[in-house]
Amino acid sequence: MAIKGFVTIATGNFYFKKLAQNLKRSYDYQYQSERYPWAVLTDKNDDLLSVFDKIIILPDASCSYLDKIKMLSTPPWDENIFIDADCLIYGNISNLFEYFPINGVKHIGKCLPLTATGKGWFDIENIGIYKPKVKFKIHSHGGLIFFDNSGKTLDVYNTCLDIVEHWADLKFREFVHPADEPILALSMAINNCLPIEDNMEKFLCFYRVHRRNIININIIKGVMSYRSKWDEVKYENVEIIHWGNAETKGYLYKSEVLKLMGVSHWRYYKYYWMLQDYYYASVGKIKSAIYGLWKRCI
Repeated sequence: MAIKGFVTIATGNFYFKKLAQNLKRSYDYQYQSERYPWAVLTDKNDDLLSVFDKIIILPDASCSYLDKIKMLSTPPWDENIFIDADCLIYGNISNLFEYFPINGVKHIGKCLPLTATGKGWFDIENIGIYKPKVKFKIHSHGGLIFFDNSGKTLDVYNTCLDIVEHWADLKFREFVHPADEPILALSMAINNCLPIEDNMEKFLCFYRVHRRNIININIIKGVMSYRSKWDEVKYENVEIIHWGNAETKGYLYKSEVLKLMGVSHWRYYKYYWMLQDYYYASVGKIKSAIYGLWKRCI
């Protein structure tokens, strides 16, 4: 019987290990119809990671996008779901395993025809030597990756390494420097790994995009709802928030984590962090305005 489990990555400084710990704690707090083990890939063990069922040390960790690609070379489980460490869980995510069985690596996203210019992470005329091997384009979100322990997954991994080597000869939309999302999207297309065609917005909210459309959020009550920026559809009972690294330093993420920790006076911290955020935002605007005036004067 296939062993199923989740996996995340915490390489680099202490902060990313703390994010991974928060992710796992949020999963443990919420009701799950079935509990699955968690693995974490890291460059150095730490007490913060003791909440995980399996700790995998990457001896040659790059502390960059490459670590997400390296993850595919040594899947911790037979059926794996990768969740970025800067996420928090708000509900039952056991049903995500219903997308299995798969063969290789999958994102939840859209499969686009090669003629769909201006959509997806790449256009066919910009992928150089890989052009004859690609029959479709993929547009997807890299915060959630489904992969199995198979030869196809290893093929995707090896192709990713080849794409990294030829990066200077390629062109991707929105990415000047190498990143996991476009590399994985092209590698999956080359290896004929079709994306999982579904609406990810119904269970994952990308906070940086929809931050102004949050309706209700409370991790203790397992409540999260928002209105999509793209189509104004209201999504309730959302199970995952992908905050983005920058937003984990904001007051809302910090407040949710304090709730998980059982800090009863979290509201006082929240108001302090709100004022702090507004202060830094105001200072940033003032600095930008001064710099703008200075540029006009020279």
